Amino acid sequence: MPKTESPGTQSARTGTAHGGFLPYSPLRHGLQTLWNGSRLWPHDGSMQTLGTICPSCQQPSASRVFGAVQPSGHGLFTEPVLYSLALCEHCSQPFLTMQAQEAFTEDWLPPVTLWPAGPRSLSAAIPAPVRRELEEARTCFNSKAYIATAVMVGRALEGFCIDKGVSTRPLNAALEKLATDGIIDQRLVEWAHGLRALRNDGAHFTGEPISLNDARDALELAEALLDYVYVFAAKYEAFKERRARKNGGTTATSSSPATAERPTAIPAAAATHTQ
Repeated sequence: MPKTESPGTQSARTGTAHGGFLPYSPLRHGLQTLWNGSRLWPHDGSMQTLGTICPSCQQPSASRVFGAVQPSGHGLFTEPVLYSLALCEHCSQPFLTMQAQEAFTEDWLPPVTLWPAGPRSLSAAIPAPVRRELEEARTCFNSKAYIATAVMVGRALEGFCIDKGVSTRPLNAALEKLATDGIIDQRLVEWAHGLRALRNDGAHFTGEPISLNDARDALELAEALLDYVYVFAAKYEAFKERRARKNGGTTATSSSPATAERPTAIPAAAATHTQ
């Protein structure tokens, strides 16, 4: 008696049960064997494209789906999920999505991108008003509004200065006051002045555009500056406190990780052998 194949296995093997969207290949056959009972198939005619935001170019895309797999359930209450491999119509970069199924209508819910990973979340240690400005800068960048990105980065810097108790205007003077007060070091001052200059280019008409690279660098430098002040500085202080408790209450007098411990001087007799 001839062996009867399931529709999912047949479509994966021949690529014809769902309109011949993908031909059979050893790779797809191996995936079918790997999933061991899961359904693997090219999308049917109504699902050959997937509407989503491309994680690479950040543009809305009717992305072409090259294949999908729905793992078989392992329990009575296991919710169906659909994994799809798609290709962006704009930048031709691949990405992997996951969709859950609506319980009553059995429609697939909007896709969630699993790979490649999106940008990391901003730390909750950054004050909410400052974080909000930087998140809006990210939104502008993802929308390719690079001038607006530069302006929003400048607003985030202004919010940072005000949060640290410095409302001096212009922003240049506020940054210098933060450096004088020891809140930021000279390297961070240089970063902040570079961001301030780019903000000025965006805020005032010059006839020149803000490039993608400049907008990206401004966003990343602003995030790094805020992480340093609000996240890593706090982590270092917590580290010092733990070390102090462990060592019976003694702690380094330096406030900088780079200068917390200094090597002992080399004795004069030994120094002659090191030159």
